[in-house]
Amino acid sequence: SALTAHSIDSGRVWDVWGDEVTPRTKVDWVLLSHLRDLEGELRRRGMTRDLAHALIGKFVYLRYLRDRNILSDRKLAKWGIDPQDVFSRKVKLGAFRDVNRRLDEWLNGAIFPLAPDSIDLSYLQLVAGVFSGDSAQGQFHLDFQPYDFSFIPIETLSVIYEQFLHSPEQGSV
Repeated sequence: SALTAHSIDSGRVWDVWGDEVTPRTKVDWVLLSHLRDLEGELRRRGMTRDLAHALIGKFVYLRYLRDRNILSDRKLAKWGIDPQDVFSRKVKLGAFRDVNRRLDEWLNGAIFPLAPDSIDLSYLQLVAGVFSGDSAQGQFHLDFQPYDFSFIPIETLSVIYEQFLHSPEQGSV
Protein backbone atom coordinates (compact mmCIF):
# COMPACT_ATOMS: atom_id res chain seq x y z
CA SER A 1 0.00 0.00 0.00
CA ALA A 2 2.97 2.33 0.48
CA LEU A 3 3.62 2.31 -3.27
CA THR A 4 0.19 3.46 -4.42
CA ALA A 5 -0.15 6.72 -6.32
CA HIS A 6 -1.78 8.36 -3.29
CA SER A 7 1.05 7.24 -0.96
CA ILE A 8 3.67 8.53 -3.36
CA ASP A 9 1.85 11.84 -3.93
CA SER A 10 1.28 12.37 -0.21
CA GLY A 11 4.78 11.39 0.79
CA ARG A 12 3.58 8.44 2.91
CA VAL A 13 5.95 6.21 0.94
CA TRP A 14 8.84 7.82 2.83
CA ASP A 15 7.25 6.99 6.19
CA VAL A 16 7.30 3.31 5.24
CA TRP A 17 10.41 3.05 3.04
CA GLY A 18 12.51 6.06 4.12
CA ASP A 19 14.90 4.00 6.24
CA GLU A 20 15.59 1.69 3.28
CA VAL A 21 16.68 4.47 0.92
CA THR A 22 20.25 5.24 1.86
CA PRO A 23 23.36 6.08 -0.16
CA ARG A 24 24.48 2.43 0.25
CA THR A 25 21.33 1.17 -1.52
CA LYS A 26 21.68 3.49 -4.51
CA VAL A 27 22.43 1.63 -7.72
CA ASP A 28 25.85 3.23 -8.15
CA TRP A 29 26.97 2.12 -4.67
CA VAL A 30 25.54 -1.35 -5.23
CA LEU A 31 27.55 -1.48 -8.47
CA LEU A 32 30.75 -0.56 -6.60
CA SER A 33 30.06 -3.28 -4.05
CA HIS A 34 29.44 -5.85 -6.80
CA LEU A 35 32.68 -4.85 -8.53
CA ARG A 36 34.65 -5.35 -5.31
CA ASP A 37 33.04 -8.79 -4.92
CA LEU A 38 33.86 -9.55 -8.55
CA GLU A 39 37.52 -8.66 -8.10
CA GLY A 40 37.64 -10.90 -5.04
CA GLU A 41 36.11 -13.83 -6.92
CA LEU A 42 38.42 -13.40 -9.92
CA ARG A 43 41.43 -13.34 -7.61
CA ARG A 44 40.13 -16.35 -5.69
CA ARG A 45 39.98 -18.20 -9.02
CA GLY A 46 43.62 -17.38 -9.70
CA MET A 47 43.51 -14.21 -11.81
CA THR A 48 46.15 -11.59 -11.05
CA ARG A 49 45.04 -8.29 -9.58
CA ASP A 50 46.21 -6.33 -12.63
CA LEU A 51 44.39 -8.60 -15.07
CA ALA A 52 41.22 -8.55 -12.94
CA HIS A 53 41.30 -4.75 -12.88
CA ALA A 54 41.92 -4.53 -16.63
CA LEU A 55 39.03 -6.91 -17.41
CA ILE A 56 36.61 -5.16 -15.04
CA GLY A 57 37.74 -1.77 -16.35
CA LYS A 58 37.22 -2.95 -19.93
CA PHE A 59 33.64 -3.96 -19.13
CA VAL A 60 32.93 -0.64 -17.39
CA TYR A 61 34.24 1.11 -20.51
CA LEU A 62 32.25 -1.08 -22.92
CA ARG A 63 29.03 -0.77 -20.95
CA TYR A 64 29.48 3.00 -20.73
CA LEU A 65 29.91 3.23 -24.51
CA ARG A 66 26.98 0.87 -25.09
CA ASP A 67 24.56 2.58 -22.72
CA ARG A 68 25.49 6.02 -24.04
CA ASN A 69 24.70 4.65 -27.54
CA ILE A 70 28.22 5.12 -28.82
CA LEU A 71 28.43 1.36 -29.39
CA SER A 72 24.98 1.33 -30.95
CA ASP A 73 23.18 -1.63 -32.50
CA ARG A 74 23.90 -0.04 -35.87
CA LYS A 75 27.66 0.22 -35.19
CA LEU A 76 27.81 -3.37 -33.90
CA ALA A 77 25.79 -4.65 -36.87
CA LYS A 78 28.20 -2.88 -39.23
CA TRP A 79 31.02 -4.76 -37.52
CA GLY A 80 29.05 -8.03 -37.69
CA ILE A 81 28.80 -8.35 -33.91
CA ASP A 82 25.64 -9.46 -32.10
CA PRO A 83 25.25 -7.33 -28.93
CA GLN A 84 24.27 -10.45 -26.94
CA ASP A 85 27.65 -11.95 -27.76
CA VAL A 86 29.36 -9.14 -25.83
CA PHE A 87 26.84 -7.65 -23.38
CA SER A 88 25.20 -10.68 -21.77
CA ARG A 89 26.15 -13.61 -19.60
CA LYS A 90 26.25 -15.57 -22.89
CA VAL A 91 29.31 -13.56 -23.97
CA LYS A 92 31.52 -15.14 -26.61
CA LEU A 93 35.27 -14.81 -26.46
CA GLY A 94 35.64 -14.14 -30.20
CA ALA A 95 33.00 -11.40 -30.18
CA PHE A 96 34.56 -9.79 -27.10
CA ARG A 97 37.98 -9.76 -28.74
CA ASP A 98 36.52 -8.50 -32.02
CA VAL A 99 34.60 -5.60 -30.49
CA ASN A 100 37.70 -4.51 -28.58
CA ARG A 101 39.94 -4.73 -31.65
CA ARG A 102 37.47 -2.75 -33.76
CA LEU A 103 36.89 -0.22 -31.00
CA ASP A 104 40.63 0.35 -30.60
CA GLU A 105 40.94 0.91 -34.36
CA TRP A 106 37.89 3.18 -34.51
CA LEU A 107 38.94 5.34 -31.54
CA ASN A 108 42.64 5.12 -32.39
CA GLY A 109 43.81 3.73 -29.05
CA ALA A 110 43.15 1.21 -26.32
CA ILE A 111 41.56 1.71 -22.94
CA PHE A 112 42.28 -1.04 -20.39
CA PRO A 113 44.29 -3.07 -22.91
CA LEU A 114 44.14 -6.85 -22.65
CA ALA A 115 46.41 -9.30 -24.44
CA PRO A 116 44.23 -11.38 -26.79
CA ASP A 117 45.08 -14.66 -25.06
CA SER A 118 45.02 -13.36 -21.45
CA ILE A 119 41.33 -14.06 -20.79
CA ASP A 120 39.57 -17.39 -20.86
CA LEU A 121 35.84 -17.82 -21.35
CA SER A 122 35.00 -18.70 -17.73
CA TYR A 123 36.45 -15.39 -16.46
CA LEU A 124 34.74 -13.49 -19.23
CA GLN A 125 31.36 -15.08 -18.48
CA LEU A 126 31.72 -14.31 -14.78
CA VAL A 127 32.44 -10.63 -15.47
CA ALA A 128 29.70 -10.31 -18.10
CA GLY A 129 27.29 -12.00 -15.68
CA VAL A 130 28.04 -9.51 -12.91
CA PHE A 131 27.43 -6.66 -15.35
CA SER A 132 24.10 -8.36 -16.11
CA GLY A 133 23.27 -8.31 -12.39
CA ASP A 134 24.45 -11.77 -11.33
CA SER A 135 26.44 -12.10 -8.12
CA ALA A 136 30.13 -12.92 -8.33
CA GLN A 137 29.33 -16.14 -6.48
CA GLY A 138 26.97 -17.32 -9.24
CA GLN A 139 23.47 -16.22 -8.20
CA PHE A 140 21.65 -15.31 -11.43
CA HIS A 141 19.76 -12.06 -11.83
CA LEU A 142 16.45 -11.70 -13.61
CA ASP A 143 16.69 -10.90 -17.32
CA PHE A 144 16.78 -7.11 -17.18
CA GLN A 145 19.75 -4.78 -16.97
CA PRO A 146 20.33 -3.67 -13.36
CA TYR A 147 22.81 -0.94 -14.38
CA ASP A 148 22.31 1.68 -17.03
CA PHE A 149 25.47 3.68 -17.52
CA SER A 150 23.54 6.39 -19.33
CA PHE A 151 22.07 7.27 -15.91
CA ILE A 152 24.95 6.35 -13.61
CA PRO A 153 26.71 9.63 -12.88
CA ILE A 154 30.11 10.22 -14.44
CA GLU A 155 31.35 10.82 -10.89
CA THR A 156 30.64 7.15 -10.12
CA LEU A 157 32.87 6.15 -13.02
CA SER A 158 35.59 8.34 -11.53
CA VAL A 159 35.13 6.59 -8.18
CA ILE A 160 35.42 3.20 -9.89
CA TYR A 161 38.60 4.25 -11.63
CA GLU A 162 40.27 6.11 -8.77
CA GLN A 163 39.21 4.10 -5.73
CA PHE A 164 38.82 0.65 -7.21
CA LEU A 165 40.69 0.12 -10.45
CA HIS A 166 43.57 2.42 -9.65
CA SER A 167 43.88 1.66 -5.93
CA PRO A 168 47.06 0.32 -4.36
CA GLU A 169 47.03 -3.39 -3.51
CA GLN A 170 45.71 -4.19 -0.08
CA GLY A 171 45.96 -7.32 2.01
CA SER A 172 42.31 -8.22 1.65
CA VAL A 173 39.89 -7.63 -1.16
